[in-house]
Amino acid sequence: MFRIIKVNNKKNDVKYITFKKPFIIWIEKGECEVLYRNESRILTSGVILAFNKNKRIRITNKSCDNIINIISLIKVPDVDVLSSSYRNSSGGSVRCFSVNSNFKNMVVMLDYINDLKFDALGREFIVDIFYKYLKDFGLLHTMFDYRENKDTFLGTDDRVYDYLLSLLPEEQVIKNTCLYFNISRSTLIRRLKKCNTTFKNIVRECRMDVAKEIIETKNLDIDYVSMIVGYQSKSKFSNYFFEKYGVTPMELSGNLNKKYEVIIL
Repeated sequence: MFRIIKVNNKKNDVKYITFKKPFIIWIEKGECEVLYRNESRILTSGVILAFNKNKRIRITNKSCDNIINIISLIKVPDVDVLSSSYRNSSGGSVRCFSVNSNFKNMVVMLDYINDLKFDALGREFIVDIFYKYLKDFGLLHTMFDYRENKDTFLGTDDRVYDYLLSLLPEEQVIKNTCLYFNISRSTLIRRLKKCNTTFKNIVRECRMDVAKEIIETKNLDIDYVSMIVGYQSKSKFSNYFFEKYGVTPMELSGNLNKKYEVIIL
């Protein structure tokens, strides 16, 4: 139904974390930067950030002795609960907000029953209370991809990006994506246009982000990294990489004084 993980890090530690389920990051102590695609947020003590499933993020600690709580949500809420959450948010998609003592108490309770052998009904009861809290904040529906008909296109670029991350470069074609989302090519192109992007741009963004993670976490030759992410031409790969990050792959690799950690949850 849920899973809670505590991460204790030192200053400037960096972790790439891939989540298979919807999750919440709660900064219990300290400060960190969370990066998803091109969206970066600085989280301080008492702030939470929520995401839906299949997300890959980068966490950089900004202070000493951070304590980060990661709450992975497994149980899928009822549709009426998600609809109520949507109405409470006025159709918005806010991911980040400050928490109060009630939230902290609920996380403590979740953590407590996580360590004990509660029966299924008891665990479900506690999770339902926690979901109600997220619903009242208008947050729950954003974590489980609930949308009203008028907002169908919202977040299409994020969903396409997350899907492409799970594929090999040769599989990152628009035909496969349309089949996965069960929509036509023209519909996908139209929805991405409403998100101010194109399929080609998302493919390139996805490949550059994967390349950056590989360079930072593995000791591989840049020519090999270029081929891994789908580019036979090293010069083309380097140009795209520089365009996105303002540094060449070789420069990034040469400036690293440590390798970063990769976690899959």
